[in-house]
Amino acid sequence: MSLAEFEQEIVDDLYETLITDDEDKGITLYGDIGSGKSTIALNLANQLMEGWTIFYIEGIDPNLSPYLTWHIGTKLYSKKKLKLGSDISFGISFLPVPISLEFGTSISVTSTNYILTPSEEAIISNIENQIDGNQRILFVADNFEMWDTPSKQLFQKIMHPQLGLLSEYHLNVLIVAQSKQSIEVPIIWKYVETPDIPDESILHILRENGHAERICIEDIRACAGNDISLALMAANYYSMSGENANNFIEIMDRRCDCLPTEKQEVRQILGPLSIIDSYFSKDEAAFFLDSTPKDKYETEYLAEEYLQLAEDQMFIKGDNKFLFVNDNIKNYFKVKLARKERYYHRRFSEFLQKRHPEDYYSRGKHLALSLQSSDTKTIVEAWQLFLLAYFRRSTEIGSTDDVYKILDKIETLISGLPISAIDTQHQVLDEFIQGYQEFTKYNYRSALLHFQAITPSRIVPPCLAECQRLILLCKIQLAEDLGMIIQSADELYNTIEDICHSEDEQYCRAALVFDPTPKS
Repeated sequence: MSLAEFEQEIVDDLYETLITDDEDKGITLYGDIGSGKSTIALNLANQLMEGWTIFYIEGIDPNLSPYLTWHIGTKLYSKKKLKLGSDISFGISFLPVPISLEFGTSISVTSTNYILTPSEEAIISNIENQIDGNQRILFVADNFEMWDTPSKQLFQKIMHPQLGLLSEYHLNVLIVAQSKQSIEVPIIWKYVETPDIPDESILHILRENGHAERICIEDIRACAGNDISLALMAANYYSMSGENANNFIEIMDRRCDCLPTEKQEVRQILGPLSIIDSYFSKDEAAFFLDSTPKDKYETEYLAEEYLQLAEDQMFIKGDNKFLFVNDNIKNYFKVKLARKERYYHRRFSEFLQKRHPEDYYSRGKHLALSLQSSDTKTIVEAWQLFLLAYFRRSTEIGSTDDVYKILDKIETLISGLPISAIDTQHQVLDEFIQGYQEFTKYNYRSALLHFQAITPSRIVPPCLAECQRLILLCKIQLAEDLGMIIQSADELYNTIEDICHSEDEQYCRAALVFDPTPKS
């Protein structure tokens, strides 16, 4: 059975499942990287054109701000891209309290509270504007394991029958992932695993790509497994060398050695880029090429050229955002870093602080991965940045649920501190968490007591600014003493004006709380 037939068989099965009746359905297509899942999903989209509106949504970086998956990665496969207006606020929500439902009281299904944010309302409105009169909708959620949690939760809200956000349409979702994943909604769900690609199918693909010579499929399998991209790489190796490779590393060594002498520096950026979990950009490649360039434009030009070269060699794939073709290739370059991996994690955290200071989660993560045994200063900075990420996510989803298991990461980090510091940092954590929980329940007086119990010298500047901002918000809500409110505002502004602070997002959050300068 050729690959085309193999794909068509799965496409036909999915097609019949979707058109059988008008019930809302969920399907998960899962399997190894390179096993043809995305090709199958696109073929299905082609077959469902008439009477269907299909939104093809690709996974972006799980560490980006909420809803960027929908904003950047959503394509209306049939005719046009999902357009989102400039009035939609992505990322940080500046509201001081969780957002409530606009259409009535909170709806509770089992133990989950569903809250619709203004950003989500705007996304749903734009989806409705582009349905073009079709009654059937298919959302194709590709690379689902790379979606950020708020985007997955938005999917859950859209598909949940009790919420009825798109109740006049027949909703279907196809999740494309490496493992069995789904969203928790009471609809019919089907799991389809892509089987191992038959030998004759791999040989068929190799011949279609110009490899007409005799090929030993056992040798190809030894190097590539069930990954089509690696099979093509192994065949290319054979074409260049005239001999089969013993393993995948031998193929990679040969491909790297064959790079032009003046282009060998491409290895210089692929190694550090391998510490990034998913997508990386030209800017990040340029940083790892030269963090303090004399000529910024020349460095960016070289980074772009090297990324193109790496893409030609089938090491990476993408457009404006790139990722490694598979984990085997990524790990090959990561091994080359050897003991310097921690060093690059630290450098990348510093890069994020300059370029994306609001991405506390990624900054904390890379700091944590840069740790040398008991580096107290780094541990404290890492766990407190994680805590800020927890606060931001909680504000966005309107719940204090720890959707990223950040508190577990924090506990692990604090436990690695010297014994003399563990108790004091635990006290900071406990006061912050209890204060924030009281704040979200509108118990401002109680929240204020917890926040004021935190010793300023024990928290890093971004956390200090957040603590002072929450104190200011509590005092504004209590509205008891204007002089104390102005004093708290001055303390907050003094913190964020410190030249060592450099947290752009904190400026924005502070400016929207209170202006200490009376209007004339």
